[in-house]
Amino acid sequence: MIASSRWRGVAPEGVSSVMVRTTRTQAGLDNVKRFATDHAIPLGRDEAALYRICTDMLRHHMNGDGDVVRRRVLAQRLVASPRSLAKSAFRMADAYPDPAVAGLLREIGHRAADLGTTQRSTVASEIISEWVREHGRVLVFSQHTDTVEGLMAALDKAGLSWSDITPTPLAPADATVAFSRGIVDAWSIWDPYLALAEIKDKVRVIAFDKDVHKPNAFYIAGSDFVAKYPSTVAKLNSIFAAEGKWAADHREEVARAQAEATGVDTAVNL
Repeated sequence: MIASSRWRGVAPEGVSSVMVRTTRTQAGLDNVKRFATDHAIPLGRDEAALYRICTDMLRHHMNGDGDVVRRRVLAQRLVASPRSLAKSAFRMADAYPDPAVAGLLREIGHRAADLGTTQRSTVASEIISEWVREHGRVLVFSQHTDTVEGLMAALDKAGLSWSDITPTPLAPADATVAFSRGIVDAWSIWDPYLALAEIKDKVRVIAFDKDVHKPNAFYIAGSDFVAKYPSTVAKLNSIFAAEGKWAADHREEVARAQAEATGVDTAVNL
């Protein structure tokens, strides 16, 4: 199997090129202190009802051949935020062929839209606030090669080092809450979270990836697979390169396709 770490960019034409990948040690992630704690999150009545309806939908109603992506998106949105869940549910309902399931999706959308802040985000906010009070200003990032590499390049360009900041790895959903509430000072993240923050929170972008280094798209394949199927790898590489070029030349079409699959507004994907 070949996996891509980014959807944008053009892959090299051959399979002999080598991409240097940032390791955990190079990024300094192994020096980050982690404090794992368990926090019980009692769901409110409305939030618990929303979870029950969504899980029932996933288990018993969305079982068609075309539901694989829908199920994944709905499950992801359920644990992400009510706003994103509502938008995805409404969008799915408009296109779903079964009227009964479409009705359930609209109910999920209305319940999510009315929910507002979740208990998970409230508890996460309290935990992060307490940590910030103890440690001062914080820059959050998602623990991902592209994010860490871009962050390190931005620090280097500004004449700073990793030890000059207080880095805190957070999942995108938790970082969204912390950043939008002003609990942390800066955020290193990718789209669509960046675009959502620009639209919703009117943020100031300090630097884009392209401003501090030349980001690469890369594809990873096992050496045994490459040795056994060299022509397949070469063909896939060419296809990925062509698809990347097509996507770069047809951004509006790509944005619409992403919006239909994820429920995120077309404007955000642009």
